[in-house]
Amino acid sequence: MAFRSLLFLTVILLIHPAARSDDDLPSDAELAAFNRTSFPSDFLFGASSSAFQYEGAANVRDKIADQSNASKADEFYKLHQDDVSRIKNIGLDAFRISISWSRLIRYKNDTPVLRRRGLEYYNNLINGLLNTSDGQRRVEPFVTLFHWDTPQFLEEKYGGFLNESIVNDYVEYVNFCFKNFGDRPVYQYALAVGRFDNSSQNCPEGNSGTEPYIVAHNILRAHAAAVKLYRNNYTDSQKGKIGIVLNVDWLIPYDKNNASDRQAVDRAFAFHYGWFMQPIYNGSYPAVMREYIGDRLPKFNITESAMLNGSYDFVGLNYYTAGYAMDVECSKGPKNYYTDPCVNVTKQRNGTDIGPKSCSGWLYVYPRGIRELLLFTKNKYNNPEIYITENGFSTCNHRDINDPRRTAYHYHHLKYIKSVLPDVDRVEPAKEKNKNVKGYLLWSLLDDFEWNSGYTVEFGIIHVNYTEDSLDRKYKHSAKWYKHFLNPMLKEIGSPK
Repeated sequence: MAFRSLLFLTVILLIHPAARSDDDLPSDAELAAFNRTSFPSDFLFGASSSAFQYEGAANVRDKIADQSNASKADEFYKLHQDDVSRIKNIGLDAFRISISWSRLIRYKNDTPVLRRRGLEYYNNLINGLLNTSDGQRRVEPFVTLFHWDTPQFLEEKYGGFLNESIVNDYVEYVNFCFKNFGDRPVYQYALAVGRFDNSSQNCPEGNSGTEPYIVAHNILRAHAAAVKLYRNNYTDSQKGKIGIVLNVDWLIPYDKNNASDRQAVDRAFAFHYGWFMQPIYNGSYPAVMREYIGDRLPKFNITESAMLNGSYDFVGLNYYTAGYAMDVECSKGPKNYYTDPCVNVTKQRNGTDIGPKSCSGWLYVYPRGIRELLLFTKNKYNNPEIYITENGFSTCNHRDINDPRRTAYHYHHLKYIKSVLPDVDRVEPAKEKNKNVKGYLLWSLLDDFEWNSGYTVEFGIIHVNYTEDSLDRKYKHSAKWYKHFLNPMLKEIGSPK
């Protein structure tokens, strides 16, 4: 999901190859010929992480595929100095971290108290990335303020983001961040999810017809309040930017000749992408959401709408996959977020997958979708500054560092990103280009704890040895390729320390 100074985020194809697919493994010659020199000199390349998935923070096993937990994860909290060395060895321009609200803040008698060890850890991590002594490479920190880990105290007190009280507590928390980390060049963003009941996705409690919309509403209100705080109190002195990062899949009509399926695509985008993007763009939810959800969709008051309008300096996009959208009859049963759009999204059409499948059941490879998404965002939302903040491929082959399909995944996505950037040597239609795409951060630097998949899938370009509990790191083929992509004059890659 990139900033020259403090950035806080609270969230085609040039040539269509006829005989090749987007999952074909590029040849060594193709890999060698394509590198960062094909992009603008100020385009940022990096990798992403998150506190919960890397640091080790929780001990909850419910619904985890392998009954594991994140109590150790990658032990990034203890091992981050060596991992920062690996980041610089690969040659990243930027690295996305997230701040664990609970690691930085504890609550004593309902009062937030700064945890000194947490503050020291994040300061050391940020300083390590920025350190240029002894010829070290400077790496721009991308800092996520909230990555799905609400403090348990607030969950138990009032239900977390289900309660509007979270807005004030969130503003207090981010104010700690602005004060303590805002004196250095840092980029930050946040994103969150709700819970769902048994009528949808087999969750044990909650109301999927109302809670997702309440949670999203309070996330947006918290985001707007945080942006207002930063712009009023910190922008002039810290010279930073603030934005949001959103997860978005590309969608294609199941039947492009069917008007209902084309409308289903528009509706699905409104419910998924527009749900968050339109309020920060113009202060209101998409009209089609109001039409289909009715009074279950909360309303912003005049002040909140004004605060939301334009509450970003950039947009971060997490893109992994795509799907086919088909218009379906609206459900006559209990209403919930999944059925409200009256759209069925599938990965297959006429028995054929939209693209090659990864180890994750939801992730099918469709690189050209990233180009379409970049152009859609430009044209729909007045050409905002964009960073790709996540993009990655999962494998199941544990302990195998030979991962050519991951290399191919990133290669093909970067090819499509390059195709959307203006070419100074060619005259091309402006509508087919987007000069405001500013960076690419792949997911993920390390193998990690992948939420309800636990450690059963791997997204990292660096292998982490979970099977022997040593957590030893080793570069995969994709890490070696990425280093050569970023440093095309190098002939070989060094080993991680």
